[in-house]
Amino acid sequence: MQLSSQPDDRQQGFVLVVSLIMMALLTLLSLGLYSQSQVDQQASVAVRTSTEGYYYAETAINYMAWSFRNDAEFDAPAFPEPAIPANAAAVGDKTELFADLWSPGPTAFSSDNAGSASTSGQLMYFDNSPLSSRFLIWPGANPVMYHISAHLPRYIVLNIASDGQVTTSIPPLPHPASPVVGVDVPRNGAVVWLTAGDQSEDVELDPTQSACSGSPPANAVACRSSGASGTSAGWLSSPYGVVAYAIGYVNGRPSQMIRAVIM
Repeated sequence: MQLSSQPDDRQQGFVLVVSLIMMALLTLLSLGLYSQSQVDQQASVAVRTSTEGYYYAETAINYMAWSFRNDAEFDAPAFPEPAIPANAAAVGDKTELFADLWSPGPTAFSSDNAGSASTSGQLMYFDNSPLSSRFLIWPGANPVMYHISAHLPRYIVLNIASDGQVTTSIPPLPHPASPVVGVDVPRNGAVVWLTAGDQSEDVELDPTQSACSGSPPANAVACRSSGASGTSAGWLSSPYGVVAYAIGYVNGRPSQMIRAVIM
C-alpha cells in the first residue's frame, strides 16, 4: 500500500479558515490599539490645552491686579479722559474709577461714547450695563465659550508671548460673530472683562439713583443693584470691588474662565 503525504481538501480548508480568523482577530486588535492611542492623544491634547488656558487666565487676573495698582491707562488714547477728576489726564485708571463711583463705565453696548450718558463713564472698558442684559454675570452665569467675545461689551485683549511678554489692546466695536484672532481675541493669552461686585455677586451701579429710594446717606458712595434681574438694590457705604473675568485662549480658542475680585 502506497502512503501519500499530501493533505486532503478538508485539512487545507481548516487551515484556511483558521488563518482567516487569526488575521481578522489581529486586524481588530490593531484597530483597537490604534483607536485607543488616538483617544489617549486627544485626551492629552485636551488636558494640555485646558491647563494652558487656565494659566493664561490666571496670568491675566494677576496682570490686571498689578496694572490697576500701578494705574495703567488701558483706554488711552482711544477714548477721551473722564470729566472727573479734573487732573484725569495726569492720573491712571484706578484713580479715575474711584474718583466718581456713580458713573464707573458704559451702561449700554455701543461703539459710540460721545454725547450719551448711556455709553460713557469713567473707564470705557468697565461694564455697568443692566444686570438682566449681561452675557456674563455671577451667580447665574452660564456663558457659551464659543465666540464669547461677540457677546461682550468693551473688553481688554491680552496677548501673552512665550517669554511672558504681555501686549494689551481694546478691540473696536461692534465685535464680529467670528472673531479675528490677534485682533478681537488673542492667539495665546486672555480676554478680560471687568465690572463691579464682591466675592458673592456682581452688581450694577445706578448713576441715576432710581433704584434706591430717598436721599443717599452721608457716607454713601453709590447705589447698587444686585441679583441677575437687578431687582434688589441698596446704598453702598464703601467702594465696591472690581471684578475681573479672564477667559484663557489657546491657539485662538477659549479654554478656561476665572472670576476674581482684583480690588
